[in-house]
Amino acid sequence: MSATVTLEPWGGGDLPLLERLMGDPRMTEHLGGPESPEQVRERQARYERLEPGDRMLKIVDVGSGAGVGSVGYWMKRWRGDTVNRYKTRAYFRSSAGGVKP
Repeated sequence: MSATVTLEPWGGGDLPLLERLMGDPRMTEHLGGPESPEQVRERQARYERLEPGDRMLKIVDVGSGAGVGSVGYWMKRWRGDTVNRYKTRAYFRSSAGGVKP
């Protein structure tokens, strides 16, 4: 079974998705475990105030309109310089739960 997804800008109303993604032990087992509710709220606040050019995006299942994951990219500072390199990460949550590659 396949699904069609789209990307939408991350917004203030996306905290529930972030709670599901970062608060679930199955979703974060390879990332050091789930974040506390406070850590998730802090992450949400960081996503809402990213630097110009940096982006967090919500992965949305087109059929249901539900947020199923996230992906982001941002510039990194390294040894005092801004490097022209993006760091990306993606989390996908299936209806059955868990991370899907």
